[in-house]
Formats: sequence, C-alpha cells, structure tokens
Amino acid sequence: MASASCTTVTREGIDGSRTVGQFARALALALLATLLGCAIYLAEKHAYPQDSRFAKNPIEIMVRCLGLAHFLVGWLFLLTSSRLRSPPALGRLLLGTLAGIALCALFACLGSLRNPFLYLLFYGSFLFHEVRDEAVIYRNHEDARSPELLGSFSLATALLFVTLLSAGYAFFLTCFSRGGPSPVGLWAVAGALAVAAAWSMHRFLRLTRGELARFLTEHRPLVVVYLALLGILVLSAPLGSIGVIVLVHVASWLLFVRSRLQDRPAPSPRHLWAWLRSTPTGFLVLHLGLALVLFVLMALRVHVWRRGGFLSESLAAGSFCYWALMHICTSFWSSR
Repeated sequence: MASASCTTVTREGIDGSRTVGQFARALALALLATLLGCAIYLAEKHAYPQDSRFAKNPIEIMVRCLGLAHFLVGWLFLLTSSRLRSPPALGRLLLGTLAGIALCALFACLGSLRNPFLYLLFYGSFLFHEVRDEAVIYRNHEDARSPELLGSFSLATALLFVTLLSAGYAFFLTCFSRGGPSPVGLWAVAGALAVAAAWSMHRFLRLTRGELARFLTEHRPLVVVYLALLGILVLSAPLGSIGVIVLVHVASWLLFVRSRLQDRPAPSPRHLWAWLRSTPTGFLVLHLGLALVLFVLMALRVHVWRRGGFLSESLAAGSFCYWALMHICTSFWSSR
C-alpha cells in the first residue's frame, strides 16, 4: 500500500515548478481566448441581428473552435501513432470508440444537454477528464512517484468538483427554474455525489497514514493547480457553465505537447506531416491553423450556408457535446 512516506520527489516550491508555470500560461491563454471571443461577439452584435449571428456567446464560440481543434489534433496524433500498430491496441481503441458511440446515442435519445441529468453526466465526465489530465501533466513535468496515492487524491478531487457542479446547477434551477424541470432529483444526485466524495476523501486520508501535510507539501504544484480549478469552478458552477475550464484544458495540453516536443528534438522532418507532428512550431501551426479553419467554417455556416447541410449540423453548438464525448472516451486509450 502506498503512503506519503513513499513520495520522495524533491520540490523547489511553486516558483520553480514547470507544472504551475505551464498552468499559469494556460490560464492566461484561456483568458486571452475569452477576450477574443468577447471582441468577436461585440463586433458581430453591432453588425448583424440576433438570428444571423454565429457568436451568440463569447466563451461558447471559443470553446467550440479551440475544443474541436483539440479533438481533431488528438485523433490525428492517435491514428498516426506507431503504438497503435498492434491488434490489442486497436482492440482497446475500438472499445473506447464503441463506448463513445453508445454515449452519443444515449444523449441523442434522451434530449442531450437539455436533459439536466445528462448535462451533469457530460460536464461531470469532462471534469474527471480534466483532473486526470492535470495529474498526468504533473507526473511528466515533476517526475512524481507514488501513483496510487496521487490517483486517490485526484479521484477525491474530481468527485468534489462534480459534487460542486451538481449542487451549483441544482441551486441555479431552484432559483431560476421558470417552470422547467424540478431540481429535486438534481439535489438527490448532488447528495449522492457528496457521499461518494466524502468516502473517497476518507480513503485518501487513510492512505496518507497521518502524513497529509507532508503529501500536500511534496505535491504542492498539483495542489495549486487543483485549487485554481476549484476557484474557477466555484465562480462558474452557479451559472451552469464551465467554459473557462474547457479553455484551460485545451491550452494546458497545447503547452504540454509543445514542451514535450521541445524536450525531445526530432530528426529533421522529411515531409509536411512530419514537421507538423514532430516540431514545436509545426504543432502550433497545426493546432491554431485548425482552430482558424473551424472558426471560418462556423462563420460560413451561418452567414453563407444558412445553417443548412451535414457540415453545418456537425459544427452547430448542439453537436459539440457529441464530439467531446467521443474525445473523452478515446482519451482513455493506452498502448499497454
């Protein structure tokens, strides 16, 4: 059984932490994207009537553009990875894909995000995804050990986040339901999640064997990241939106992959795809270029195609959750 005494990683404080430095830059990029979304929203608001605008929400439009680019780059890297070239690896990817398809079918049949319980399932799944990924980034940057203890800590944190999200959403519907669905069921879900979070925290405290302070000190960079996410969540959950956390997630992975490419210089690329996939500059061009293309397509969808056709439907705000569900399910793929 793992314990805090097994964590022997030396810390220089948060000032010298790559994890905290990268997260701060990711947060700055998320805020910059939000400001850009506000500028686009205001410009379009003055130029077009309500029904003719594609940027009806400044955060939502940036989440869709950058989020879809994030998904597409992830799938491109996955499908071109040499680690996928084995039957077991392909089988695991197929299982993840089938799980994503099943979830998408469930959402389509039960009202998608208009269903408050599916809303919580979707954003709760994303919060688990984000908490897990921040732990992965931390372990890669800081060479942290004791994975069982870190895993228990991340699970307790994720359950706490989802509990706060569900309670915030239930509170929002209680105050502003306006004849909508009753929040009683959501409060029940929030209560059940609170019990699960308390159990998970109790299990984590047992694993630390009375050395909680030492664990929090030794893994301070991850603690700081989780506290920052908690602050964002507390401010946004009562409004029923965690778009800023989605943008932080996208920016974190953009910076993380770029730093990995910088740390492991590849041989001179022999063709365009190799340059895009294996160099820091190429990766940025690929990611931001895709985001720009998607932004243009979303504008064309409204102003030229009048929301008609399959491509328009796939780029609609209501379709984003299906892209995200497939991304979350396939992100659990492992070559092992």
